[in-house]
Amino acid sequence: MSIGASSFTSLNRPEIVATTLSELYKKHGNISSAAHAYKKLVRQQTQDALLVTESDEEEEGSFHEASPAAIEETQAMMLQLVKEANKAAGLATRQLAYLTESRQLLDAMLSQLEMMTMVWLREQRLGLQPTQADL
Repeated sequence: MSIGASSFTSLNRPEIVATTLSELYKKHGNISSAAHAYKKLVRQQTQDALLVTESDEEEEGSFHEASPAAIEETQAMMLQLVKEANKAAGLATRQLAYLTESRQLLDAMLSQLEMMTMVWLREQRLGLQPTQADL
């Protein structure tokens, strides 16, 4: 699914929010830019939805200002979407921290393995048995 294909109403489903944020993260390369782009996307889709509604009402000849209840409902929906985006961004941040820590541990283990391999190769060339101190 492409980012532009998400409908406004589908952006309130957690799996769509997560997929959209994932696509934005891949596109922008960092969490902060992805969250900012997501907020822009929500804002743009909200404006598009309001324009379609206004256009439909004008065609019917019954265009009126948005009622306070409609404005409040739209604001509540947007606030919920922003909360979900922030929650998803927080989850992505925690996952990134976990992956970074895991990579650091693996790098340390690889360094230790390389050092042990070098000691073993040296001992093999010299015909010696490695001691515990070498390892």
